[in-house]
This record gives sequence, structure tokens and C-alpha cells, in this order.
Amino acid sequence: MLEDRINAARLREAVRRAVLPSVLALADVIATLLGQPAAYWQGDLQAATDANPLVVRALRFSPWLSIPGWLAWVGMIVTFMLAAAPVWRVRALVFLCLAHLCFVWAWVLKWNLVAGLSFSLVAFWVTVLMRHQIHRVR
Repeated sequence: MLEDRINAARLREAVRRAVLPSVLALADVIATLLGQPAAYWQGDLQAATDANPLVVRALRFSPWLSIPGWLAWVGMIVTFMLAAAPVWRVRALVFLCLAHLCFVWAWVLKWNLVAGLSFSLVAFWVTVLMRHQIHRVR
């Protein structure tokens, strides 16, 4: 009974730690889909573009692969947050959040410089949230 409570608490903590990187990953997926050229949405799936070759391969097959791809990524994040030592959880949290922020920022800057600069404010608030998450680990 006590072991079940401990395991449930660890799972809740892992899921809580995975929320911010997962939301940023979803923002990355949305930005990637919005950033596809008009030819892509007119049926030319070979026109898919992204810096990640795995994403390009998936997009060339179907844009719908973004959903299971994101869910699989969230599952990996939760699994890592559940299995890793606290110091690695913090490092992963920082790395994943900053990486997805940069990926989204790259798309936003490509669309519009003013929007990219405005996105800097969002990035600031995300780093504030990250700082809050990091201090809860310790």
C-alpha cells in the first residue's frame, strides 16, 4: 500500500515535470505545420521543410503523423523524468525547454521579425517557469 502511494507520487511528479517541455514540443509541432509552404498544403508532400530530417520524413508521409509523433515524444519525456536521477531531470528539463523554444523561435523569426521579437517575451516567461521547476527539484 505504501509502495503504491510512493509509485503514484513519483508518477505524478514525473508527469508534472514533463508538462512544460511537452507544451513547448506541441508549440514546435504547430509552428512546424504552420511553417510548411503552400505547395505542401496543396498536396505536394515532398515540399515539406524542417531542420530535423526525421520530421521531414514524417511530414512527407502525412501531416497527421505529427500527432502520434508528439504523443510518443511526451511519453519519452515522462519516462525519462520518472527514471532519471534528480540532477538529470533538471538538466533534461532545461535542455528540452530551451531546445523547443529555439525551434519555435526559428519558425517565428522566419515569418516576421516583430513577431520574433515579441516571442522573446514568451521565452522570458518560459525561463521564469523553468526556474520555478528547477527549484522544486532541489
